Amino acid sequence: MDRKELSEKPSNTPPKPAGWFGVRHEQYILLFVATVIAYGIRTTFNVAVMAMISKEPPTDDIPTYPEWTDKKNIMLSSFFWGYVCFQIGAGQLAKNYGPKLFLGSAIFICSLATILLPIMGEKLGYGGVIACRVVQGMTQGFLFPSVHNLLSAWVPIVDRAVIGSFVYAAGPLGNVVAMPITGAISASTVGWPITFYLYGGLGMTWIIFWIIFGSDGPSKHKRISREERRYVEDGASTEEKEVVPTPWLSIATSLPFFAILIAHCGQKLGGVLDFAHGNTKLYGEHSEIQNSFE
Repeated sequence: MDRKELSEKPSNTPPKPAGWFGVRHEQYILLFVATVIAYGIRTTFNVAVMAMISKEPPTDDIPTYPEWTDKKNIMLSSFFWGYVCFQIGAGQLAKNYGPKLFLGSAIFICSLATILLPIMGEKLGYGGVIACRVVQGMTQGFLFPSVHNLLSAWVPIVDRAVIGSFVYAAGPLGNVVAMPITGAISASTVGWPITFYLYGGLGMTWIIFWIIFGSDGPSKHKRISREERRYVEDGASTEEKEVVPTPWLSIATSLPFFAILIAHCGQKLGGVLDFAHGNTKLYGEHSEIQNSFE
């Protein structure tokens, strides 16, 4: 068979539905925004904690807790205490019971804990802050496993590189956006608690859109057209012809697997340390420079 015959051979991939924007694009945008908000929630505390423990707040109306200074590192690390709990198993739960439910519940509880963080700190001390951060970490443990499931259901294979990059790029973007916003609010007369109310409110707003527009897959969406559903489902190959058991023994005895695991753990450790302490260091240096000009 020559090249001309191959080019004339009909493709099994269904044609794209008419229109440049469809129901599948709504899902991509929702997942992107959820990731931006989730990473913003992670970042806000790392910057706001410096204003939280400051001895000289912008105004006397803003609560600060300088006596918590020696507890700063514990409060910073507490997010990851909860984050590691559901990394294993969350994906399978989302697959079995529906990623929409788990992602929506995770963002809701995480946003609620964010809103309550300043109040819990005022009423219960730094222990209340730690409790809120642990809850935030536990709920965000469901973020990427749920996103993985939703992308596999909603993105045709030919589009996965582009759409996957789009959604996962929302994480670093959420960090970059949250740092200056949190810093500016924390250093202003508005006060650091507003940053938590802001991001908690954004998460709650996202939940409303997720309930209305989100779906586990094309087959469960009520507004999707027949052409778009066929394009997504046939292109994504969501139907499993055979259930293959997880090869746990092969995984446990695989040297390449452990090489990747160790390398990834090292990379994440460096990222987490920079993420947790880099922002506080920059905030502290900014405050010193700002004070030198006053």
